[in-house]
Amino acid sequence: MGIKIKIFAYTGEENISLVDRFFEIVQSFSNTFKEDVTIVKEELSLKDTLVAGAEEPESILFEAEGWNERLNKKVIENFRKIEKTAEKVGFEKLSDYFENVFRTGQRTPESWYLWSSMRNMDDIFGYGSDHAVCDKNGNWTIMMPEEVKKEVKKHPEQYAVIKLIYD
Repeated sequence: MGIKIKIFAYTGEENISLVDRFFEIVQSFSNTFKEDVTIVKEELSLKDTLVAGAEEPESILFEAEGWNERLNKKVIENFRKIEKTAEKVGFEKLSDYFENVFRTGQRTPESWYLWSSMRNMDDIFGYGSDHAVCDKNGNWTIMMPEEVKKEVKKHPEQYAVIKLIYD
């Protein structure tokens, strides 16, 4: 099946081809998260997989500007899903709902929402993460650091968005 991930990455100012840089980023992703990632593949074609800032600077600026806000909204949506499920089965508090889930040994998709939301909030990559940022120093985060966002505004042509599937 696999997890779709969107990677916001520095592609550099060197004279290296974008395709070569793409594969360097994929290799760095695989190496950095080797405990969580075993297989990485492109979505469909390189055209569908890569948005280059040199070709589409406005798309890169859009992604950078709203990156953290979109992740924060996703966390809130996940908590709302959990709250609705808890209400449906008669619990007013999430702590009571999860206490019941743990006590009865149930498996529930809501625990996945909670787990993945908390990892995003804490800027921790783990299996199931669907966003990542790689800065010019090869540092990986989930949330976009302000210094990266500032650099993107100055040089959107030096960044790309890469869409992959990993397992």
